[in-house]
Amino acid sequence: MTQSPTPMTILVVEDDAATSEFFVDMLTWSGYDTAVAATGAAALSAVLEHPVRLVLLDLRLPDIDGLTVCRRIRSTISTQLPIMLLTADRSSELSVAARAAGITDYLPKPIDPEILLDRIAKHIAATPGS
Repeated sequence: MTQSPTPMTILVVEDDAATSEFFVDMLTWSGYDTAVAATGAAALSAVLEHPVRLVLLDLRLPDIDGLTVCRRIRSTISTQLPIMLLTADRSSELSVAARAAGITDYLPKPIDPEILLDRIAKHIAATPGS
């Protein structure tokens, strides 16, 4: 299901297996390679060890919340890697906190696949090294 990351790999960070599989299937069908992490710690390891072009990040993870994962990526790994937060929380407080943490984009669940794919393509195209 998951391949070794390539320069066009999107890292899906999601602890719900069915949701993760949905994103992987959609991204694979759209021509992207994927890697999957079910925890914040696994996501940080994946980003450190393999080149990824974008991170799809769930807010609520079993070990470290998504905003903390983002802050750690920003402070130790990359300030330019696009990180998209996916969450059922639609509060304005979260939107502000997400921007402060360094989230590139924020999409509320349920996710419209067409909107998600459009934003992924835009973020990848806008990132240096595309």
